[in-house]
Amino acid sequence: MDLSVMPDSNRFTVVTREQLDTHGQAVWDERIKQVGNVPTGHFNVMMHAPELSRRVAELESYFRFDATMSKKEREFVTLCVVRAGEARFGWGRHEPRAKELGVAPEVIDLVRNKAPLSAFPKEYKLMVTFARKLAGTRKPLPEALYKRAKKAWGERKTIEMIALVAHYTLVGV
Repeated sequence: MDLSVMPDSNRFTVVTREQLDTHGQAVWDERIKQVGNVPTGHFNVMMHAPELSRRVAELESYFRFDATMSKKEREFVTLCVVRAGEARFGWGRHEPRAKELGVAPEVIDLVRNKAPLSAFPKEYKLMVTFARKLAGTRKPLPEALYKRAKKAWGERKTIEMIALVAHYTLVGV
């Protein structure tokens, strides 16, 4: 188990377990128990507010284990969001996962290069459009896109996709 902490941001100081109060140390220890490593990336940044880190970890667990979207869909949408936000750490973590789950390298390259929608295979177009429309925006989801998503995915999965985009917009900042 790697117990070193790698910085994710030059804006925030790296947090170590020893800097935390008792509650923060418990959150830290729980993270190690869940993922087999110390809090890195956005989880380390959020350890400045341990309870926030714990709750965000719960949301990510929902996406991993309870959401109706496939793992491949989750990782593909995540790539779209972290690319839109130019979150290098997030890209570095999720690109290998997307490949492992079957997202073709040429499709990943399309995301990386911010290719036009027309370049994507049909199975990805709705997810790309959805992620690009919502990532980092404060504008409502266009009604026509909402209806397309709801028709294709159903209401629950559409809501989960909105939450996934919002989540990776939050942690990719």
